[in-house]
Amino acid sequence: MRHLVAFAPAIQEVLAASHFKQTEVHVSSSQSMLTRYGDNKITQNVEQDKTSVSIRAVEGEKSGQFLEVT
Repeated sequence: MRHLVAFAPAIQEVLAASHFKQTEVHVSSSQSMLTRYGDNKITQNVEQDKTSVSIRAVEGEKSGQFLEVT
């Protein structure tokens, strides 16, 4: 799983570059694992890491959002 602290410099850079009145950056990360058994033995191991980053900017009554999931 990616450590969210590693995203801090990038988040600070996005916020510093924003010229909007309000800008929010949301980063979340999750990890899931699955082991399947058949005939009393492991037949499959699967691991998945997912990180999503959302940037939302607000100016007056208008807003825009960008979402990236990896």
